[in-house]
Amino acid sequence: MIEPTKQHSSHNQRWQLLDTSSQIPVCLACVIEIVEDSTIVLLKKKPGIVTFLRLLTSNGEGVIESMNHDPRVAAHFTMAFVGLLDVTDDSISNVAVEVVLQLVLQVKSEDLVCYVLDVITQQCLKLCNFSKSVSYFNLAGRMLSSIAPLASQMVESYGSFIDYIYTGLSYPDETIQSSLCFILVHIYSSESLGAIPSSLHARGVEGVMVILGQAQSQELLLNALGLLKKMFAVPGAIHQLVSYSNSGTTLSSVIKKLLLLKKPTLQIAVIQCLCGIVSSDRGQHATGMLLQGDVAEFLFEALPTTNELLLSSLFCCLLLFTESDVFFQKCHAVYGLESILRGIEQAVKLQSHQTTLHGMNLLSNILHKQPNTVRLFSNVSVLKQCLGIICQGLQCISHHVFMTSVEAFHNICKKEYLTTHVPYESLLMLLHHLAMVVSQNPQLSTTSTRFHHESVKLRKKIAEKQNGTSTKSEDRLFGLISSIEKVLEVQIDGGILGSSTELMNNGGKDGTMSQQNFCIEVLQICDEVCIPVTMMNLKLVRNVKIFQGLYNSLLHLQSIMGNNRELYLKLVSCGFIEFSLQVKYLHSCDELHQSVDTFLLKVCLTLLDDGYTQNNSSLTKETPMASELTDLLQNGLPIVKGSFRETLCLLCQQVDHNEANGDQVFSSAQYSLITLLYVAVYYGDSLELMDHLLAALDTFICLHPQLFHLPAIVLQYLLVLYSTCCCSCEAEETSQYHSKARDIVLGCLDDDPTLLGEWCSWHVSLLHWAFQSPVSSQTIGKRMLHIWMCSSCGNNREDLLRLAFVNPLCLLQILELVSESHGKRMDGVEVLSEISNQAVSTGCRSVADTIREWVPDILMKIFLHDTLSRQGLIKLLQMYCSLQSMCPVAEDTIANQIPPSSTSTAPIASSHTTSAPNSANQPITHIIPFKLIYHVIKLLHKEINVLGTKLQEDDELKQNNDRRMNASEAHEDVSENPRPLRGAMDSESGGTVKTRANDCGDLDLVVCCIETINYALVQEHSSKETQVSSILLSNTQLMVSLGNLLQSGRLAVCRCVYELITGLIISAHYAQIQMEPLVNIETNQAVTLVKSSNISEQLTILAFWMAYFNTTTSDMVKFYTHPDARRLSESESECLGIGSLDLRRLVIYLQHCILQGSGRVQHLAVDCYRSLLNYTETRSAHLANHLLNQPWNHLILQATLDKTTYDEEQSINDGGETPNKDKHSSIATKLISMFLASG
Repeated sequence: MIEPTKQHSSHNQRWQLLDTSSQIPVCLACVIEIVEDSTIVLLKKKPGIVTFLRLLTSNGEGVIESMNHDPRVAAHFTMAFVGLLDVTDDSISNVAVEVVLQLVLQVKSEDLVCYVLDVITQQCLKLCNFSKSVSYFNLAGRMLSSIAPLASQMVESYGSFIDYIYTGLSYPDETIQSSLCFILVHIYSSESLGAIPSSLHARGVEGVMVILGQAQSQELLLNALGLLKKMFAVPGAIHQLVSYSNSGTTLSSVIKKLLLLKKPTLQIAVIQCLCGIVSSDRGQHATGMLLQGDVAEFLFEALPTTNELLLSSLFCCLLLFTESDVFFQKCHAVYGLESILRGIEQAVKLQSHQTTLHGMNLLSNILHKQPNTVRLFSNVSVLKQCLGIICQGLQCISHHVFMTSVEAFHNICKKEYLTTHVPYESLLMLLHHLAMVVSQNPQLSTTSTRFHHESVKLRKKIAEKQNGTSTKSEDRLFGLISSIEKVLEVQIDGGILGSSTELMNNGGKDGTMSQQNFCIEVLQICDEVCIPVTMMNLKLVRNVKIFQGLYNSLLHLQSIMGNNRELYLKLVSCGFIEFSLQVKYLHSCDELHQSVDTFLLKVCLTLLDDGYTQNNSSLTKETPMASELTDLLQNGLPIVKGSFRETLCLLCQQVDHNEANGDQVFSSAQYSLITLLYVAVYYGDSLELMDHLLAALDTFICLHPQLFHLPAIVLQYLLVLYSTCCCSCEAEETSQYHSKARDIVLGCLDDDPTLLGEWCSWHVSLLHWAFQSPVSSQTIGKRMLHIWMCSSCGNNREDLLRLAFVNPLCLLQILELVSESHGKRMDGVEVLSEISNQAVSTGCRSVADTIREWVPDILMKIFLHDTLSRQGLIKLLQMYCSLQSMCPVAEDTIANQIPPSSTSTAPIASSHTTSAPNSANQPITHIIPFKLIYHVIKLLHKEINVLGTKLQEDDELKQNNDRRMNASEAHEDVSENPRPLRGAMDSESGGTVKTRANDCGDLDLVVCCIETINYALVQEHSSKETQVSSILLSNTQLMVSLGNLLQSGRLAVCRCVYELITGLIISAHYAQIQMEPLVNIETNQAVTLVKSSNISEQLTILAFWMAYFNTTTSDMVKFYTHPDARRLSESESECLGIGSLDLRRLVIYLQHCILQGSGRVQHLAVDCYRSLLNYTETRSAHLANHLLNQPWNHLILQATLDKTTYDEEQSINDGGETPNKDKHSSIATKLISMFLASG
């Protein structure tokens, strides 16, 4: 508490101010009186001084306002406190310094400032004692720090004081030195620094170096370093600093000593001084001296720190050092690389983007400037670590850090760094991350749809924002593409491709990635990211280097991996050719144009050359045609640019023949455009300008009526392109020149058939075009078919089949070719067979009817001229049979034409039995080619005779083998039964024995002949004809051979033979012809086939048994059995044409079919069972009664009824009809009817 003075009562109230801390009013006049009273001890003055300072701080405006009535009052107050600076008590003098400073600053009087400064300088010079002038030095430093212009005034007006300050730098008191350094720091910051004599600067340099070499306090060191940093602005100061040497104290030693203190604040100050020296050292003399002194090593030692500012300062300082060659000559980059990498990693962990940016800049600069003669990476692990750090930089959200990391990656892609031990995994990791960043924002910029609603200022802001986004995205895209380019360049330029062939092919033995796999991954990145994003932003990309890098990368990949046809096909189908031409149009860069043209040339040559070699093995990439194409593209591609729609005008222009060079160049451009369009269209580019393209081609053709004057390869491309457009356009007349152009093309092809070469004929579009009109199909189409049918290429054959299936003109031409050649063209037969099979499988009756009308004529010509091979004849007969299966008559099977049993007393309840063919309900639907059937029967007889000899030889061989393998087997009784030809099916097991007839394939032709005859018999039964059956029945040798043919060992042969015999039995029955037993059938075989797993065979053999049991003409068949076959009694078999034991076995198999067979088999088995019972009843009543009354019949009937009941219940539960209900009900009804009819 301040006690009022004696004069307090006379003090005006304006001096009264409230102390907010103590809430006690304070009289300022009393405070000044106390301070000025020399009789009062300092201890009592101190509360007043502190209170006055507190009032200045908390209520400065009130204090100043109380003194404003008279300017002298402020000066009086100030000088009162200045007088306290001489006291020895630091607590009072420091408060007095602060009070004076606040008064000077708050009064804001220039006169007061100058007055105080005069007092300070005079007092210091008067005292001439640095220890007693400390408070004055502190006040001067504070004033210089707070009032910037004061330094210039001091330099200009107080030279003696400044000289006195320089003298005090050598005073052995660190507090005084610190104050003087603080004053000099601000003096060196003034604009009047040049007014200080150079001698004083020299003294200052020497004084600072002494202080830095000897000082211990951190405050003094910081002020000295600050002064040292300011001295760099003085000319020659750096040279003096570097040259200074006194008792081993040099600038380098001082810096290294301070760096070793491990105090971040001092280290930062030292580093800032180093940065000042290096940045101001234009001749790099000082920088070289510092590097020679190994200062960089101490900087590397300081890198392991978590202080962001220190780390950033270290990176900046080292970055400046990298501008000097001495840094690399002393191998500082080699020794400090790992420390730098750890420092960058620490900066990334601290998430300091600015520090990371400085570190990446340093790393990038080192990678860029490191001499090729000095190895930077000591081992692969350091290289991988460096790549890992760069990858961390790429993951930073800061765009500047990202781009700096990309630059570092570019600089590391040098052959000196990436040796034969290339860390492909690390490189690929970087590229994948870049690709991921690009793919996250593939659209470079967006356009606002609300601009017309916004103000002009807002539009500008949105546009600026969009431009910024576009720039960042574009930079990232450039980073990815340029990185791929750099990586691939080092593979080529570095000689890695040639020096690491083993690594390229086999990969690293330690499990590392091979160069080939790396290039495959890079190609995938280009395919999935680079190319799509670049194509998407064609008109938004402003950086030409993006396109340049993309095409260079693709060319590099081609150099390393060879031509990638799959990639080129994908690019072409996605419109990459047009994209490339637009790139050339949008960017006028010669280097870019050259890269684009080179790549397009590679694409065209690769795809077209592969097309040659695929369709004609005699053509290679060194053919004259390929060489001619290369010359044309090299000359014409530089002129072609812009979208396809824009470039079509080239085709509509007339060549100027007055200029020779211009004529050649322009023609090459037209030819190149035609080639590019052909490649684009042929390989899947869905152009949306087919109408415009056709119009341009029409014009071009009309301008070049002599098409044969065009280069042969260009003419081929033109023809294919023209035909494709004609087939694609809906309207035939698309331009005024279309009809004329078409006539020119047709005339040219007619005049010179060689123009339609083999290669050109492979194009399906040209084939389609050739069959658009009857005229062209007769000329061009026929010539092309000759080539297409000879093709062994699956795709070509499929194209032809598709065309023939939908184009009647093409189908007719194929039929004419086969017919005119009398079947000599096996290729034509094969094509016709495939078309026929497709028509049958798809149910296309129009195609089937067309072929069916031609096949008999073709077969007749073949039989008359004997011009086709056995295989071709088989194909044609099979084709004929398959086509006959689609006729309505063919749907009526042999089983449907079997007459009912003559002894039946009740009608047979079956939908599968019909009336005799004479019924008026059966229409005649097809005319039987009797001449053809005659030749088929003749061929069948011939083939069976040839086959008989082979089968006898096979039979003798088998019998000899059987005797050796099974000596107990009973011999056949030749006297009782005619000796058959033993074959494949001589046991119930139906086992097969391979025969020589099977090996030679003769049975296939026999089967085809019999199938053909069977279809003819079906048609004959429906048309009331008898010619076919008469021919067959009159040929007794053929009938005998049919029985022997059953022993061929082929189930297909047996099935068709049984079907033929069935048909003959039916025909003889309706014709009422009594036949002698001509066909010998082994009973065991005929019975065993009933239980076959093949439904077709079951139906055939059941139909045979029905015909045998139901007709009187079945006597033509004679059954024979093995001698060991047992009979129940001789009386039972006397009237039966089949052994009783075999008959019983047949009944068992029929019962099995009724229970477990399919629908058709069940019905036919029931009908056959009925016929068997009727047949047996008329010949052996005892055996018939035995078969009818056996318990199995009751079980079968009960099972069928139970199944019918179950189906009814299921139908009620499901609320609908079950699919099997009617089937089982019909079978049960037929069984009941059969048992009732048989008694």
